Amino acid sequence: SSGINAEYYGQYEDQTYAGGLDTNMTGAEGNKDYGNGADGDIQSPEDLKKFVLQDPVTRVRYCSICNNYSHKAQANVRDHIESKHYNNHFIYNCEKCSKQFPTKMALFKHKPRCKF
Repeated sequence: SSGINAEYYGQYEDQTYAGGLDTNMTGAEGNKDYGNGADGDIQSPEDLKKFVLQDPVTRVRYCSICNNYSHKAQANVRDHIESKHYNNHFIYNCEKCSKQFPTKMALFKHKPRCKF
């Protein structure tokens, strides 16, 4: 067992998938397989922001990996990228109980439920 709490594996709430998002936008990198860990440029969770692009017309930010998720807040799109494309790339530890989580969002959801 990897020690990661399976209860929170892969969970991600408040997703907004834009079915009509134009995938031919300037700057969109298209559907690339970044989540396999082959991208050596991703050393910290903040590095995932390079995949967050902004539509020049609507000013909405979107995931340049899948082009299927958009939100006005950059942090929400970054969380989507980590949860869907870089799950388990980083490990987050709860300061109270030492459980490990595969995403920042999983740790965030755990904290109010932590029994310690």
